[in-house]
Amino acid sequence: MNIKICKKCLIEKSNQDFTVNNREKDGLDRLCRDCTREKNRQFAENNKEKRAAYNREYRAKNPEAVAEAKRRYVAANREHVAEKSKKYREENREELIAYIRNWRKNNKANRSPESVKASIAKERIRYHTDAEYNSRVKENAKKRWLSKSVEERKAINRTYSENNKEKIAAHRIKNRDKRLAYGANYRKKNPMYYRIKHAEYRDRRNNYSKEIVTNEFISHLHHWQDAKCYYCGDTLNKEKDIEHIIPLSRNGKNAPGNIVMSCHSCNVRKHAKIYSHEWNIHRNAAAMKIFNPTCSHELANEIGGTIENGVIKLNGKEIIVMSSFSLSYSHPTFSCQKLRTDFPDAILIWDHEWQLRSDATINVLKAKCGMHDSEGARKFGIDLLPAAATEVFMDQWHIQGSRPGASVILGLIRNEEIYGAASFTKRDEHIELTRMAFRGSIMGGVSKLILHFQRHFNDGLPIVSYCDPRFGEGNGYLKVGFTLDGESRAPSYGYVNPQGIENRLKFARTAASSWMPHYREDKSESENAEAHGYRQLFGLKQKRYILYS
Repeated sequence: MNIKICKKCLIEKSNQDFTVNNREKDGLDRLCRDCTREKNRQFAENNKEKRAAYNREYRAKNPEAVAEAKRRYVAANREHVAEKSKKYREENREELIAYIRNWRKNNKANRSPESVKASIAKERIRYHTDAEYNSRVKENAKKRWLSKSVEERKAINRTYSENNKEKIAAHRIKNRDKRLAYGANYRKKNPMYYRIKHAEYRDRRNNYSKEIVTNEFISHLHHWQDAKCYYCGDTLNKEKDIEHIIPLSRNGKNAPGNIVMSCHSCNVRKHAKIYSHEWNIHRNAAAMKIFNPTCSHELANEIGGTIENGVIKLNGKEIIVMSSFSLSYSHPTFSCQKLRTDFPDAILIWDHEWQLRSDATINVLKAKCGMHDSEGARKFGIDLLPAAATEVFMDQWHIQGSRPGASVILGLIRNEEIYGAASFTKRDEHIELTRMAFRGSIMGGVSKLILHFQRHFNDGLPIVSYCDPRFGEGNGYLKVGFTLDGESRAPSYGYVNPQGIENRLKFARTAASSWMPHYREDKSESENAEAHGYRQLFGLKQKRYILYS
């Protein structure tokens, strides 16, 4: 076997490891195949733009040769090409679907009738044979339909009905028995729906202004009343009725603010009398619970406290888990302010805060009751945090969750883990400390974060923050140099439904119109919220603290 030394790697190799080069004396290249491949790879890496420009120019000048080369390669490597194409389609499915749809939309005139028919036939076969594809098509069609406004849907239905009158009439005649049977069965299963429809019909007959009362609102109403009759307080059974506080015969409206759930006997006894909503709350004041007993027992068992008359005792502190159902009536008898007056030193927690953010609630309570093992802030470093990591941390450890839109977010870091975070948002004339949370208790953590922000990010503007008096008087702000600058003009508030508490910003006019299906411009914020199953929930006036640089 003949042997030759490579001029680059200086390794003896057989002649088979060298390519043919007739310009050399021995007819073989000076470099071995491995070194030649490495040289070509390095050249290609250093001349990407030059090679790409050359390839584009070559393809433009020689389209037939390029196409023929591709055909030869595919013919010789069918299995490899098929496997590679399948893998690409799986990894880029959404992009390919969007490209095909866009191409078909922009090239309708270029497609032959035979091509269109073949595509439709192929889609029909796949629709009827592939269950997963069938389900996906229906789901996407439903999403596209629901993304349209109510007016757009009505216009589409109206246009279809006008253009297909004979087809619709024939379908109705053909399926008459099915429609009657379906209607009878639906009325039997959904009696409330037809009662609402009948009330709306009476509204139209008497020229009353129509307002939306949905099945969703009725289910929320059932929850708000704790499944009890609005008048007598007995548990509602199958004979529950939709009751109008001001009867329709006395010019009452079939509107969310005029509807309650009652037992059948109370509905019959009341008949066409008018009952005051406020009077009824006074009448039932003794029976309604301001504390949430279920959540109170759960929280007491979790943190090791004792319960006495609905109040949790823990390490010398009082904790009250408030019932959002009772306090959402916004009546003086049931209010967060009334509780604060009766229990001036208690920590007030909403039941939904415990249900939705149990880790954060326990963390706050242990900190307020002095049950955490404290660590010094000097053990932690400070770094900027990305918005995604901050959102996860705040949702777990801040009782009100994350708040987007921060200008600067700082975190206390140790071993690449977040133990504390503070978000700062720049306003017109000040900086607002919008969120601050710690995992456990870190002595000096607040001052360390604020001092770091003042040194590196603040332009001499004062820092403003708000304290919720439900948890304390804000003594922590005073310790780091803040001064009390008054309180908010009105109590803080949010909106609550059976799924939890929502921030009031979601119900502002510009935001609510984008997600409320029955939004009305002529209605107030709270009226629109109530029409969609939400009640306004008031807290306390927040204290405003300010720190001058």
